[in-house]
Amino acid sequence: MSGSMDGMHTFIMSSINSVLVGQSSTYGNMISVIATSSFTAYIIFRGYQTLAGKLIRPAEDVMWDIGRMLLIMMFVLNLGGWLDTVISALDGFKDGVSGSDNIWVLLDSVWEKAQKLAKNLYEMDDSTVPLEGMTAEFLVWAGAIIVLAVSTLVNLLAEITILLMGTTAPLFIFCLAYGFLRSMFSSWLSVILNALLTILFSALFLRIGIKYMTIILDTALAVSQDKNMVTLAIQSLLACFASALIIWFSAKIASALTGAAVQATMQGAAMAGIGSMGSGTKPMSDAVSGSLGKMGDRAAKNLNAGSTSPSAARKSSIQTMQRSNQQRK
Repeated sequence: MSGSMDGMHTFIMSSINSVLVGQSSTYGNMISVIATSSFTAYIIFRGYQTLAGKLIRPAEDVMWDIGRMLLIMMFVLNLGGWLDTVISALDGFKDGVSGSDNIWVLLDSVWEKAQKLAKNLYEMDDSTVPLEGMTAEFLVWAGAIIVLAVSTLVNLLAEITILLMGTTAPLFIFCLAYGFLRSMFSSWLSVILNALLTILFSALFLRIGIKYMTIILDTALAVSQDKNMVTLAIQSLLACFASALIIWFSAKIASALTGAAVQATMQGAAMAGIGSMGSGTKPMSDAVSGSLGKMGDRAAKNLNAGSTSPSAARKSSIQTMQRSNQQRK
């Protein structure tokens, strides 16, 4: 099917894959050199923090960070094929969100429906100069070209984005190892989710447009010759134009959704980090609570002192003044 939309998509993606083949492992090897140096610097830094008494639980904290870094490096270096499994899962999810048929098969269906509808509307005009038939055919093809062009542009860019993000995955997964680089990983994940949701929404709205074109085609085949074919063509044009417009805005809708989702996820992770920091400073909280308890005891003593009788208070003050006079002598 070299002349179909699916054939064009296969040719373009295979050409890009041939250029990007092996680049993911190259990036992983580059990151391994950087990771070795940064890991050594991190251990030295943690050692100085331990000697300076900045870490409350140095053994637990250092072992946790080392285990987390080793897990991240397993994905970066593709040990055991873990990174390939993740990329394959992304590809499978991309094919699954479009339904039983992928987006390019749906675009081929739009092409076939437009051909049949344009031909039937043209043949309905049996006049010597079929002006209405030619107008109807032009309108049908105009709508089909609009929806095909917009859908191809949006979905092809989304799939190329997923391919590029999968190729550069080792670079961005490594950013999880250090807190000041995690925003880069969240941006990378947001781009992937944006592309996946774009494909999902495009397939959904394209199916609606195809269904409406099928209804118009059935109407054109069932009606008599005196039916206004231009009206059917205009309905097809409007359906295709509406589908193309919604598909174009689906990318913006997906961007808004993924931005909000990633922001909420990062806020949740930040709150979890704050909670763990709070649990790590337990001795400090105990010291604070102890000091507050002492202050409470003093306040209780003052209250108890204030609750004594006036005569006892005067007697106590007289004794205090006598002791002070004796000390002066």
